[in-house]
Amino acid sequence: MSTDTATARAMALPEILSEVFAILHGQGDYSSLASAARANSVWFACAIDRLWSQVEGDALTSIANIADSRRRQLYASKVEGIAFDGNKRDIPKDLPDACFNRIKSIDFNSPYWLPQGSEHLIKPYIQPSLQSFAFYGEDFSDEIVFQLQSTCRRLQVLVIDNTEMDHKRPKLTGETLLQFISQTESLRDLNLWCGGLSDELFLCISELENLSTLSWCDSLTPELLSKTVAQNPNRFPSLDSFTVPCALSSISVSYIVTMLPHLTKIHLEFEDSEHDMLTPLSAIENLTQLECTFHCNVLFSAPQLLSLKSLSKLTMLSIRFGVDFDRRDTTSPFSDADFHDMISALPGLRCLRLEFLADLTGAALLSLSAKCPKLEQFSMRRGLRCDLRSLLDQAGEEPLLQHLRMLYLARISTDNTDYLSISAAELAGQIIRYFPKLEDFDIEDCDGRDGRVIDRFWDLVEH
Repeated sequence: MSTDTATARAMALPEILSEVFAILHGQGDYSSLASAARANSVWFACAIDRLWSQVEGDALTSIANIADSRRRQLYASKVEGIAFDGNKRDIPKDLPDACFNRIKSIDFNSPYWLPQGSEHLIKPYIQPSLQSFAFYGEDFSDEIVFQLQSTCRRLQVLVIDNTEMDHKRPKLTGETLLQFISQTESLRDLNLWCGGLSDELFLCISELENLSTLSWCDSLTPELLSKTVAQNPNRFPSLDSFTVPCALSSISVSYIVTMLPHLTKIHLEFEDSEHDMLTPLSAIENLTQLECTFHCNVLFSAPQLLSLKSLSKLTMLSIRFGVDFDRRDTTSPFSDADFHDMISALPGLRCLRLEFLADLTGAALLSLSAKCPKLEQFSMRRGLRCDLRSLLDQAGEEPLLQHLRMLYLARISTDNTDYLSISAAELAGQIIRYFPKLEDFDIEDCDGRDGRVIDRFWDLVEH
């Protein structure tokens, strides 16, 4: 390329090169970035800023094998994020003179492979610039917490997942975790799926002013929730998202609603249905995502389900049952008219999963088409049985749900379905026509006729 052209001069400017290489990096085109780095010294300097900003763990072995210490540090100084996938060979035993002084995030997806006493292998990556630290595995210890506490004053994201650890020989103690969190005011995102959780720690977390996301993998008793409400009027001032993947008592909902009226995302699991859970949750008016999983028999009344109409900002609504729970006794007197009434108030829905037993028909799909045009995922495995062939014959020329990618239903045929005038392949073709972006389609109570339609659908999608 001639250096006299305006284009050549522009492509020698670091400001422009950085923007171009940022696009390549965003597209995952690492091969082109590597080629660009070999063009000349200017392109090299700009390209490696992107090429080495986010790396897998095995890239560190390449750094460790560089003989020239200055070049070794050049690459190390570009790294802003590292993800280890759990391969023992990913983490070098020795990185002489390498300082990762720009590192912002590190993800140790490393269950059960760090040898005992190997916390020093992690130490080079715990730098003052670190903002996000995620560790999956039983080897998270007090020593790692001490390193974080003494070094990382800007830490915002902390993920600890050692739920499979040997609790008889814990490496992380509750006292150490409590001390660390109480002194780390910068925390914004806490995911604690680990031992060492306590009532005292939960009360401490409730006072973190900047915390916006909390996943708490331990029981929350009504007594603890009541105590949190009573002792701390300014509890969780910035919390936006709250997840508890452990089954709660149904009475806990009223305390959670009082404690966290400003949430936008909530995911709860329940062990009993003694108290109404949906009606209190409908009072959190700014919710955009509501997920409830039940490990018990629940009989939802129509008024309870219709109370969700007040959550007009919802983009996700999920009411499901635990994988080990027999749902045959879980019924709801929820009609097509009730369904239409509810979803008419939720026009922004993109994901709707209602996996309780009901008696809805194809009219529910027509309601979704009219009222929830942005819907991308719909599952009603046990509650929606329809004659899909007759429904599509009445649907007109336009797609029913043009953005739908996932559709799970209970049945797509009835005893009156006419399978003589249309083949399974033709019906599958109609399904693709009316749901043009559908990628995932399944039937819960699949008989031979429905099964042939499912098979033809996948044949058409794959080809």
